[in-house]
Amino acid sequence: PTRIYPKAPYPMELSIRTRAGFSGTVIESLPIGTTLLETDGGTISQYGDAVRVSWDLTLLPGEEKHLKYIFDAPDASPFLYLFGPLEMKEEQADVFTELRTWKVASDALGGYVEKGVSWRPTVAGSWEAKDLSGAPFSVPANAVAEIAVINSDVAAARVGGVRHASSTLTRSINLNRTETQGTGEFTMHVQVSATSSIQTFAANTSYISFVLLGYWTDGYYVERMDQIDPNNANNTWGNINLSTFGAASGTVAEMIVGNWTTNAEQNGGVRRSGSSLSRFLNIHQSTTAGVNGTTMLVKASSSNATIEGFAQTEGANNASIDYWLVGYWSQNPTGLTYTERFDDLLGPTATSTWTTKALDSFSVPALAVTDISVGNISGANGTMLIGARASGSTIDRTFDFHNAVAGGGVFGSMHVKAGATASSTIEYYSEDLLSDQFNLLGYWAPTNDVPAAPTLYGEPFESEKTGSSTP
Repeated sequence: PTRIYPKAPYPMELSIRTRAGFSGTVIESLPIGTTLLETDGGTISQYGDAVRVSWDLTLLPGEEKHLKYIFDAPDASPFLYLFGPLEMKEEQADVFTELRTWKVASDALGGYVEKGVSWRPTVAGSWEAKDLSGAPFSVPANAVAEIAVINSDVAAARVGGVRHASSTLTRSINLNRTETQGTGEFTMHVQVSATSSIQTFAANTSYISFVLLGYWTDGYYVERMDQIDPNNANNTWGNINLSTFGAASGTVAEMIVGNWTTNAEQNGGVRRSGSSLSRFLNIHQSTTAGVNGTTMLVKASSSNATIEGFAQTEGANNASIDYWLVGYWSQNPTGLTYTERFDDLLGPTATSTWTTKALDSFSVPALAVTDISVGNISGANGTMLIGARASGSTIDRTFDFHNAVAGGGVFGSMHVKAGATASSTIEYYSEDLLSDQFNLLGYWAPTNDVPAAPTLYGEPFESEKTGSSTP
């Protein structure tokens, strides 16, 4: 093959025919990190920075032999691997060396597909199956969907949630009521079933609604619903150990940070253990029994799955700032890793207009999938349409957020794919340039630990290597 999907194994066949007789060893060299699943009787070894498979072979003049192996290349993408050159030796003497290496392109990454499709539930007070397979959703089987759960009730807090089609978790939160109009929301990921179904919960079908913000084409997301009280001191960052809840070291967790306080906004946030980022938001007060909050991804430490949480006022569960672990990625989207950021993107320069925003100054690479927080920090009565989407998109990907009377902000989050140019652009939208807040929470991009350029016997492969590969 010349192009591969990095998660799949592939067969390779070598055809050898000699003009003269041959009795010796045939050696195929592959990049380090390659797994050989079958070798057709060959022997696997490592020599320097190459994986080798070798066969002892005897051929009569004019005889042809077919050798086969099945390989699984490292799960890095995009990347260009070079295989070979094939060598034939008799008693350690070079008899033949291919004139060039073979290029194999690994270029299938996990991808994010933006959507902006809303719907209302039909059942109140119990979990309801929702099929996302057909139009306008078109979510493929086993994808990981990103869904906003929305409350538009101005009089009462309402419970809403999402979960896997076969889950029994009570994976829902009591969303605070809105102020005079508009909506509030929180975001959750959910892995869809083999038939592209999920379950939703709505305490009331008139006020709870859902928006499919997008979906990841692969990866494995483990749902949780754990309310956590780390009992830290006020206005400090404190450790939260996620291994207690099954998260492994280095996993990317999805956290909801909520404010229960009924008379004041509160700062709350999460970040990677050891980070120095001031990665928290000033979350609007609660006005009923519900909670205002925001969703953040955070990468657990590589040693003990610890993150850090910040609470302006620490209290028991259902008081002041609380944290919920709503899930984590046990397997990231293929080839991608998550990098935390916390940057003020400022707002658009034009009201009610989708405006281009370059993110390269925030170290976001081209085609990264960004994690964007949008917020309404206006204390005046009214609502604000605010959102973000990929450059060139025509999707109306906005929230109609209620105002934040008495301070703080009403926040939501969504993933947005950056453009292919070096400026890594997205588009964002705001109805009120004085009261919007846009933050870059992080981004997904090809892993930074892609193997170095493949080498053989300590020497770099060349794109068109000729002659012997032995230094």
